[in-house]
Amino acid sequence: MGLGAHTIPSLYSLADLIALRSITPIHTGVGRSSGIVDLPIQRDEYGCPCIYSSSIKGALKTTLLNVFMNEFMGNYDKAKKAVTALLGSEPEEEESFESSLAILDAYLLTMPVKSLKGVYVYVTSPLLLRRFSERLELLKSYLKENNEEREQKSKEVILFETNNLEEFINEVERHVRVNTAICLGAKKLDPKKCEEMIKVKELEDKVILAEEVILNIEALNDKLRNVMEKLVSMLELEKPLLVLHDDIAKEVFDRSLIRLARVRLKRETKIVETGPWTEEYLPPKTILYTLMLYKKPPLSYRFIRRFKDEQEGEVTEDDYLNALKKLRVLNEEKVQEIKSLSNPIEKAKKITEGVRESVRNFIKERIKGYLILGGHETIGKGIMKIEFLDQVKIL
Repeated sequence: MGLGAHTIPSLYSLADLIALRSITPIHTGVGRSSGIVDLPIQRDEYGCPCIYSSSIKGALKTTLLNVFMNEFMGNYDKAKKAVTALLGSEPEEEESFESSLAILDAYLLTMPVKSLKGVYVYVTSPLLLRRFSERLELLKSYLKENNEEREQKSKEVILFETNNLEEFINEVERHVRVNTAICLGAKKLDPKKCEEMIKVKELEDKVILAEEVILNIEALNDKLRNVMEKLVSMLELEKPLLVLHDDIAKEVFDRSLIRLARVRLKRETKIVETGPWTEEYLPPKTILYTLMLYKKPPLSYRFIRRFKDEQEGEVTEDDYLNALKKLRVLNEEKVQEIKSLSNPIEKAKKITEGVRESVRNFIKERIKGYLILGGHETIGKGIMKIEFLDQVKIL
């Protein structure tokens, strides 16, 4: 008996839309810089803060290793093999196969910004919204067969029509100016009430952001406002969300980053040994988003053979499934369900579903959705919350 489903080309066929919320200041760095900040955070090609997929995957790999260490009662070798089965082999390892997960770069969606009235607001821009819309289009291609399933599992479905979202972004770009902002409301609050929360009456109802940026609130028609109320609902924002002109938003984001000067002291004398140097952080409550794509693990024959009861003979489909079961990537119920199928394509699909279920369970149940990114956790930095946005349905 051959490998069956294992010989089907391994393509990413399922996806999750994920929000990343910073709980504490986050420093995902790019090394030293020649600029005014010695240790800047990662930025995308437009200069907006982001988190590279390699940073997310590295943090997830470390976290899953701890999860599997608990699964296998402290057996590091088994835990390492389980992580390898899910996230692929390292360059220096003998086995050579890809990860069953693909994690895209996490782009900025909104950042909290200091407000003269109301303490703070969330800020986004047409550029960030357009990029979000593009990611939704990509996600849609993976959800054609799964939107109905998501709707059944989710208590509250948030319907995004990408055409309407694109219309909204075009309308915003026509209306928003460098001295204006559009207020989209907050969770369970009427947009007009949100505007009153942040307007400074003594300054002719203007909004003051980041201490120096003075803006007027621009009205938006109800039809287009309803489109973005879905975004506010999805993100459960407790403060108003403002859309700013791209140029102004970039300036406001830069002003809202946390920059700390640090030194290293000699332990014995408490005299400065190194420094000062400056570090840059994303502020708490920043929201980024990414996509996580899934495919069946493309394990190598050599890797599978390690889990065969008898080393002689060809590697079979049962050997492949047993390897994933022994590594706790698939559970017994899922393995039996896969074995009951006769169509190799259906089997490959079920294997991918099993991988997705396991990864989601590890993240949601075992680590409660929290991930340490960028280090500095010993001084209270780097904690992010991973949220699967299952309620989103895209048309």
